[in-house]
Parts: sequence; structure tokens; C-alpha cells
Amino acid sequence: MLENTLKHHLITIVVVATALVCPSYSAWAYSAQLQLALPGQVVTKRGEQRKETVAGWYALSLQDGELVVASANRLTPADQIMALGSQAEKILQGLPSKSISIPTGLSLRSSAEALLYFRLEEESGSPRKFLEGRFPSAIKTATLEEGWSSNFELGAKSGENPSTNKWRLFTDHKKRADGRMLAGSLTLIAQKESSHATDNAKKTLLPKAIGMAFAKQELLWLGDLNQDGVPDLLVRRTWITGEIDYVLVLTPLLANAYLDRDYPVNHFTSGVEPEGNVLTWYKDASISPQQIPGKIVLTNRSSFRIGEETWKNKLKDADLNLPKLLTDSVLKLNGETVRVTLEHLPRVESNPNPESNAMEPSSQSNANNWDGSVLLRVTFRGKSQVLMQLQAPDGDDFIFTIGVSEGKPSIKVDYHPHYNNGFQRYWIYDDKEMRFRRVFTDHSQGC
Repeated sequence: MLENTLKHHLITIVVVATALVCPSYSAWAYSAQLQLALPGQVVTKRGEQRKETVAGWYALSLQDGELVVASANRLTPADQIMALGSQAEKILQGLPSKSISIPTGLSLRSSAEALLYFRLEEESGSPRKFLEGRFPSAIKTATLEEGWSSNFELGAKSGENPSTNKWRLFTDHKKRADGRMLAGSLTLIAQKESSHATDNAKKTLLPKAIGMAFAKQELLWLGDLNQDGVPDLLVRRTWITGEIDYVLVLTPLLANAYLDRDYPVNHFTSGVEPEGNVLTWYKDASISPQQIPGKIVLTNRSSFRIGEETWKNKLKDADLNLPKLLTDSVLKLNGETVRVTLEHLPRVESNPNPESNAMEPSSQSNANNWDGSVLLRVTFRGKSQVLMQLQAPDGDDFIFTIGVSEGKPSIKVDYHPHYNNGFQRYWIYDDKEMRFRRVFTDHSQGC
């Protein structure tokens, strides 16, 4: 049954939304709000689909190097469904149930297959209207890395000489003590070419991502969508753990959308309000609630554990400005070797203004709330994979277990980053992709 769920996740990888319950938005220091949502992601609850909720949404897609913008003001049931309270527990335990699962909410629908949806709400509360159509990118798709730069021209504003709207786009970053790029510190800066010194000021389009680490960052499109004469852009960032983070910048606003391409089943329990327990998964005509994976059992187990005090002592003894191998363990699974390491990876931190105590702009995703600087890396069958980014455990030990579930190599992690919040996460090995795919997350919250 678990493999059926995995197949479903693979089939729907392009269009299924994330587990976030609302679209992401950011306005930096501005009152206007830029919202960003993925296809299938909840933008409004059922029964609350007021006209103003869906007004002003647009679908974005990329076709032949052009950004296609189309109105998206229709709603459809979201891609995730859920069961609540005792019903969720019955499904999870495989007990007989009269469950009727319900969609988590309503998502947007458009005539074209969208990559993202966006909406800009003005300070007045009214949505801004955008031109629909195809908008060529001023720069070809590029991987953003140290030393990258490109010159480009934007379409001139009304009454402006086209030859005066020339720009240079380039990356900047902070370095670690060993000269390598500090994780999360890469910024994308635009500078206009002008004979007037006052017009040559640098504009940070993509600020640093505080506390984050990426395997790859790509510029997908650059142009002037809001027609203010300043570049706008769309960036795709691949987390070091494999998730995708889309960033849309409509200067001076920025918004993120987070996509977990493993599409795990998620279970949340509360010790205070058991009726608020929620089990969520992704819908498909071939999947019924009875086929949702229950508590996954691992056999032939081998484990590694580390406590809070030992973890913190290893970090205390390290130069936190440089990478540090904290632990290196070798486990066995049916004769095969599994190497498990915990590695500190320094990353850019916030620097509040000492005078105003205001935080500097950041493109950090709100989906990494429980992440920390320590990577959990697994090496198996010749391939290395980062499973999680961890904080120190708070109270209970961190436990890594390798075993077998339904005939496949499987992993369970017990992780308690906060005394009142604990996680159990499960991965099962995917033979085709030759990696562990996360299939289930169990988040328990105490009183």
C-alpha cells in the first residue's frame, strides 16, 4: 500500500502543491503584499471563497524562454485531503472507519498549466491588475554562482529613451574563513548604466537567505512585469535536502513558494486538543483513506543516537565559521554498509540594525522553521544524500534508525528540536532514483 502512495507522488510531481496551508508572501518593509502559491495549494478555506479572495490572481508559466501571464480567478478543490480528530487516528492505525476525507481547502485553476500563481495586493487592499500575455526574458536561464554577471536591457518606460535602460546584473556573497562561499549569503544585484551618478545606485533584487543552504540556484526569468523600469525576476533554488524554493521578485516586493517533491503523508497531533489532530495526504482516484500508510515498522534494525549535551559540546568545541564533522558512524543493513554523518555547515545569519533593531531584508523561506546548521547525511550504495538540516535536540536524544520496511531499505529519525515539539520522519529507498524518499512525517506537540 505504501508503494502505491509513492507511485502516486511520482506521477503528480509536476502539479501537486506543498503542504503549506496558505500562500507565501512578503512585503519587506512595505504595506503592499505579494502572494505566491503553487498549483493545488490552498489559497482559501471551503465556505470562504469570497470574490475578493480570488480576485487579482494570475498564473505564471515558462514557455520557450518567455514568462506567460494569464488570469486565474477560478477555484477547485486543493490537491491535499485530510481527516481530523479521532478519524485521523483510526485511519493511521488501520482500524475500521466510516471516514469521509475532505479537501484541505480550495486552490486556483487556470486554463493553462501553471508553474506558479501570484497576486499583488496594494496598500489599499485592492489587487493590482497586470498585463496578460508572453514576456521574453532579458537574460537566458542561468545558474547563479560566485562571479556570475550579465548585461541586459529592459523595455523603456513611457517617454524614456530605450538606450538609457541598460543594466548589469551580478551576484555577490560573503566568504567563510576558508575562502568558500558562506551558505545562504548569495545576493543578486542590479546596477543601471547611466551618465548620472545618482542613477548608478546598486539595487539588491534577491537578498541573502538567512539560515538556508542550497545545492543550486537558477535564474529562470528576468524582465519588468510591473512596468516600473526596474528589473523583476523569478528564481528557483534547490535546497541541499532536495526541496524546491521558488522566489518571485516584483520590485520592491518578494515572495517564496516551497515545494517538497517527496510529497510525504503528514500527521499532526496535539496533547492539548486531540480533536485538532490532522492527517493529510495527496488525493488521487486510485487512492482511498484505507491505503494511507500507517505506522511504518522497521525490521533488521541498526541505530545511532546522540544526546543534547554531547551534541552541544561538539559544536562548542568547533570553529562555527567553518564546516565541522561532528559524528561519523557506520551501520550495517543485511550486510550492506550505511554511513551516517552529522556535519555542521555555517550559513549566513541575520544582522539587525543596532539603532532601529530592524531586521535586514532576507529571502529566507518560512518552511525551514525547524532547520538548523547541522546536516544529516547518509551514504548508501555509493551515493551521498542530505536528509535533514538539524538543530540540537532539546531533551530527548536524536535517534537515527536504518532497517527494512516492505522489503526495502528504510530510515526512521526521531528528532526533538523543541521540548514541546517532536518529529518522527520516515524514508524508503527508491531503486529507480537511487535515493531515500521521505514518505511520512509525524509531528507531535505537547501541552
